[in-house]
Amino acid sequence: MVSRKSVFVSYSGRIPSDKDFAKRLLVRLCEHFLDPWVFEQRGGEVPLGENVDEYCRKKIRQADLFVAIISESSLESESTRSEVAFALKFLDPREIIQISTAVRPHDSWDDPYRQLTPYKRIEVIANDSADLERCIEDICCHAGINYLGPNNGSPRLPLISRLTEEVKAAKPRYSRLEVGIFSELRLLALHASQAYEDGRLEHAFSALTSLEYQLSIHYEGQAFYYPRLIRGVLLFELSAFRSSYLNDAMTLFCEILEDRSIAALVDENLYAAMATVYLRRGEINEALRFYYVAHEMVKARGRIDPDLIHNIIVANIASLSTGQDAEVERLLEEANYICATTDPYLCERLLALKAALRAKKGDIEGARYLLHEFEVSATATSDILAGLAQDLAVQPHLLASVKAVDFIENLFEISIPMLPDKQKSLFLSSYAGFLYRIGQFERALKLLQMENATSHNNPRFVIDEIWCLRQLGRHKDAHVLALAAANLPCPSEVSFSGRALAEFFYFRGFAAWLSGAFEQSRRDFLDSRFPVHQSYEVVAQQHTPTSFKRFKRLAVSVRRFLQ
Repeated sequence: MVSRKSVFVSYSGRIPSDKDFAKRLLVRLCEHFLDPWVFEQRGGEVPLGENVDEYCRKKIRQADLFVAIISESSLESESTRSEVAFALKFLDPREIIQISTAVRPHDSWDDPYRQLTPYKRIEVIANDSADLERCIEDICCHAGINYLGPNNGSPRLPLISRLTEEVKAAKPRYSRLEVGIFSELRLLALHASQAYEDGRLEHAFSALTSLEYQLSIHYEGQAFYYPRLIRGVLLFELSAFRSSYLNDAMTLFCEILEDRSIAALVDENLYAAMATVYLRRGEINEALRFYYVAHEMVKARGRIDPDLIHNIIVANIASLSTGQDAEVERLLEEANYICATTDPYLCERLLALKAALRAKKGDIEGARYLLHEFEVSATATSDILAGLAQDLAVQPHLLASVKAVDFIENLFEISIPMLPDKQKSLFLSSYAGFLYRIGQFERALKLLQMENATSHNNPRFVIDEIWCLRQLGRHKDAHVLALAAANLPCPSEVSFSGRALAEFFYFRGFAAWLSGAFEQSRRDFLDSRFPVHQSYEVVAQQHTPTSFKRFKRLAVSVRRFLQ
């Protein structure tokens, strides 16, 4: 186990910017195998009866490294002057590092600071994060330990950096410098971010709740914007498993919007989040209204957010009856005009969105032409192309066109290698469903069997395989498969999310229903909590219209629990 090296950081915090730099430096040092002494922190106080100057000298002698932050404050401070003088007298030059944030030139410094000139010195700008990291890296190198870059958790959830900004502007209940508290808050934010990135939404929500509780204790009566916003985002995502969370998320977003104490902090993220809730509710006009507010806020900064544009277009073309085609075209052109100020993949995304609009309007040739304008293997467009393939695959009027069918199949094929592994399973299921709808039962069956072999016999894929087998006249094989799926063991709740567990029960119950195990089917259907309109009888009738009479006898037996 690596032992922690002790560090004495000499600084003065008479000027707020100097104090803030020292605080951020101490927090980052604590995240490495370094142990800075902070007398203002709880647990680091000078013992009762001890002389402060003598105790500081004792700590300097015990330190493995002495770091002198030479700021405008410290140049005027007798305490830091005394600490530096003592370190120069008793420590080896290799154990001393100076960090200069002072504006005045070195040759104008008084002793003992002038005597530090030959020692290792790092010139920094106090409020520059890159300079701060350069200091940490140099200190780690000097101490012989590995430097760890700043971890902001999830790229999709910059909670740590946003929290740091808000905490810097807030006033803690305590007058002393609470480096330990800052580290604790940052660690909770890191846990929330990492859990969110890993898809562990419940863990992320728990960590965020703890974070907000700690903020309420240490910054009593002060409102924080970003942690509350992210709690609402997590509620929205958790609403996939519990529908009541959707209203909870909207209630929280409205509270944030009405909180005047944080009005200056509200940004486009809040409006985009509210729009997403409205979109989930099917209230497209309200969703568009908030998306446009978010878009205008981003545009006011001379920038553009491709994901925002994508969501606006999704909302506009969700129903072709909205008559917003011209508006979508205008928005795409506007985005294309300023794309140079954004990420390098924006042009590809815009072309993919244009292709999606053309295809939604039935202009398959126009969409095909646009997709040939760029390299379709670019992962930046994978979400657009995959979503387009899935949307078009369920449009009955397009399945009657040979050109449209060929275009949709091509979309599926080019999207498969671009998608992350965790998204491929459901996407391949959609592809198999498309092949099934166009009568390609053998191909759909092979795709499902291949995916099911790597998905630990997911009963959802088994049910889809059964429909293919029945269409191919292989009823005995379908029955054997249904019996096997009905006997699949229940997975651990720890390894399955709430929604995945509900789907397992629903489709295992479906397999039991098809195999005649009515009592198990009834239990699994109730455990799944699926809506009654998704009853087995109705779904079975959709897939086997010509031979549905064979299911009538089974349907009568189970109709009670489906009602």
